[in-house]
Amino acid sequence: MIEEIESYKFIVLTQQKTKKQVQIPIHPIVKNILDKRGGEFPKKLSNNIESAKTIFNMKIKEICKDAKIIEITEGNLKAPKTNRIKKGNYPKYKLIASHVCRRSFATNFYALKQYPTPILMNITAHSTEKMFLEYIGKKPIDYSLQLAKIWNPTD
Repeated sequence: MIEEIESYKFIVLTQQKTKKQVQIPIHPIVKNILDKRGGEFPKKLSNNIESAKTIFNMKIKEICKDAKIIEITEGNLKAPKTNRIKKGNYPKYKLIASHVCRRSFATNFYALKQYPTPILMNITAHSTEKMFLEYIGKKPIDYSLQLAKIWNPTD
């Protein structure tokens, strides 16, 4: 999964949904972790992709619970008794799943000068800016506010 391109290292993968290949540069913090591990990623959670997803989602919930990400948030959760999705208010850690990693990355770096939207779109594999902006939940007023902040940087 790691390839070197022009002396930079990238995680190269193919998105399952879109079949689009994505090259993600390895962040210096991730590089330090990999270096401590002899260049090895943690072991696979499972050889079965669906089982690995389930285990990852369980682990990320545990981590978020331990991190006290417990504020009550509206969301959808599968009711154990009926096995049906139920909308309600739940501790946030119960609603966290793997997809939050991708969305948080996009949302946190959007509108920062050093992270142009096309770069973020490439990493998240969005083909249009409209789809990307809907994905991160931007509304028309957000653009006006962004411009107001550019024009009035000290306010």
